[in-house]
Amino acid sequence: MLKIGEMNELAITEITDKGCFLDAEGQKLFIPLSQMKENAQIGNPVSVFLYYDDGRLTATARRPRALMGELACLKVVGASKHGYFLDNAIRKDVFLPQSEVTCEIEQDQEILVYLYLDHEKRMCATTRFTRRFSDLITGDYKVNDHVKVLPVAVTDIGVKAVVENSFYAMFLKSEVPGLSDIKIGRKMYASIRRIRTDRRVDIVPLAECRDKDQVSGREKRKTVTSGSRNGSAFSGNVELAGLILSKLEDNGGFLPFTDRTSPETIQKVFHVSKGKFKQTIGNLYRSHDIEIRDDGIRRTGSGS
Repeated sequence: MLKIGEMNELAITEITDKGCFLDAEGQKLFIPLSQMKENAQIGNPVSVFLYYDDGRLTATARRPRALMGELACLKVVGASKHGYFLDNAIRKDVFLPQSEVTCEIEQDQEILVYLYLDHEKRMCATTRFTRRFSDLITGDYKVNDHVKVLPVAVTDIGVKAVVENSFYAMFLKSEVPGLSDIKIGRKMYASIRRIRTDRRVDIVPLAECRDKDQVSGREKRKTVTSGSRNGSAFSGNVELAGLILSKLEDNGGFLPFTDRTSPETIQKVFHVSKGKFKQTIGNLYRSHDIEIRDDGIRRTGSGS
């Protein structure tokens, strides 16, 4: 079944000099040549984002900043009397209805929103996301697991964040000295410090983890497929891997860094040597977190 507002794997049915057509349950969807992989062949699956544009089902191989059901910080690029338009790194902007706004909004401002489908299956946004996530831990997470988080609010006891787009956790100001460095709406990586008896969770920034060799079961499952010398795709270069993935998230899933990129540019952007950068890129590639292309690296969205 097609999943609107999400990534779908669709097979190529026809290739032309301008692009290719994909089979979407009997419908033909076109993607341009610029979005096709090299050596594409009929029958090959293509990962595409599906959305409605003026009532027409549309596909793009470009991964948006956020999918349906996700929380993200999106830029305001337009307004009308009915609401606002937000940039989601694809041609169709996301609509934020006036009824779903809980704060003052200005042009070019970045705001934290939750994406959903309206009754016509159009991608929309809301700032009313408080009840979209559980206050209690969900899933099989354990203490010391490394997780992706999105800080959403400052409270009296610390910073509240959404873990893996699933549940809330807290950066406690009594345990995180650099709390002011945590930016609301900026994705980052953290480690689960404790799971309380009431199933609430405390976390710390990944840079606060002193024992980088203490890898939990969640990382060990990634280790099996990574093939890296030190076991985990994130082991040793964990902060750099998190920084690369965060920058990919911020740039629509793509970064123009290749073997031809100068060491000076890499040092300026990532503050590491080119050798360490290439090693981390290789680990992320082996763990299926990124694709390495001639023009740069792209987030796969799959992961191990």
